[in-house]
Amino acid sequence: MSLLPEKSEIDPIEHFKQAQEISARLRASLPGLFNRYYELLSSDNASDVGERLVVEDHIGKICNLFGNMHGIGAVAADLYNQGIINSRADVLELVSPIIREEDSNRKENPQSIALIGVVGRISSGKGSVGEIIANNFGGFHLPLSDRLREIAAAEGKQSPFSRDSLRTINDVYKPRFGKEVFVRWTIRTALNLATRYNKHVMSMDGFRSLEEAQYFKSQGGYLIAIEADDEVRFQRLLDRKRSGDDFTKDIFNISERKERPWIDPIFQIADVVIDNNGTYEELENATLLAINQFTKTE
Repeated sequence: MSLLPEKSEIDPIEHFKQAQEISARLRASLPGLFNRYYELLSSDNASDVGERLVVEDHIGKICNLFGNMHGIGAVAADLYNQGIINSRADVLELVSPIIREEDSNRKENPQSIALIGVVGRISSGKGSVGEIIANNFGGFHLPLSDRLREIAAAEGKQSPFSRDSLRTINDVYKPRFGKEVFVRWTIRTALNLATRYNKHVMSMDGFRSLEEAQYFKSQGGYLIAIEADDEVRFQRLLDRKRSGDDFTKDIFNISERKERPWIDPIFQIADVVIDNNGTYEELENATLLAINQFTKTE
C-alpha cells in the first residue's frame, strides 16, 4: 500500500475518486502508526526520540484531517472503540500541536535552521554524531530510514523491520516518486519540527544515493562524512546488536560491496570528513569543531 498519490492529470470525477482512495489509505495506516507510536513511547532509547516525534506528527496530521471532516471527538471515539488507541486523550494530545500551529499561522524561517547531513558506512558512527549534535545543540536527529520504517508500520508490518524489508520499500518508492523522495520528506519534517519546537540545528543520516546528497546540499545542508576502518566497524556492529541486524563477516563484506558504488561518490562532495577510529570524546570534539565552522558562516 502506497501512502502517496500518483502524479497525473485527472478530471474532477476522477479527482474525487482518488481523494476517496487516499482518504481510505490514510485511515488504513492509523493502526500501524499508532502501534509504532506506542512502541516508541515505551522505549527508553534516546535515539528513538526523533522517530517518535515524526510518527506523532504524521498521526496528528491524519487525525486532524479527519477531525476537520467529522469532528475530532468522533475520530477519537472511533479509534478507541476499534481498540486502536489506549485512550481518546491520545488523539487530542497528538492533534493539539497541529491545531496550535495552524491557528498561530507561524511562518517557517529555514534560513535560521542549520541542516546537518551525516554519511558513512555501516557502524561508522552516524548515529553517534547525530546524538552528539542533539545533545550539544538541542535539535533532533532524523535518519532517512525512519521514513521507510513509518511506511512499513503504516502498511501493518511488525517491528523490528529487517534491512531487506526496508530496502524493498526504498526500491518501490524511489522509482515512482524520484530518488530524492525520502530526503525531501525528511527535510520538510525537520523544518516543521524545528519551527514547532524552536530548534536551530537539525541532523539526518541514511543517504543512499548521490542524488539524495546533492539535493540535500542544494537546500542549504552541510554534509559530514564519517570514516572508520572495516575491522573497527565490524566489531562495533557485533557490539551494538541492533534489532534487524544479523551480520557475519561474509554478510558484512557483501553489504560493503553493495554500498560502495553509491556511498563513495557521496564522500567526494562532503563538506568535511571526520575520522572515527578513536574514542567517543575525539569524535565529539571533531563534530563540534565542524559544526561550529558551518554555523560561523551563517
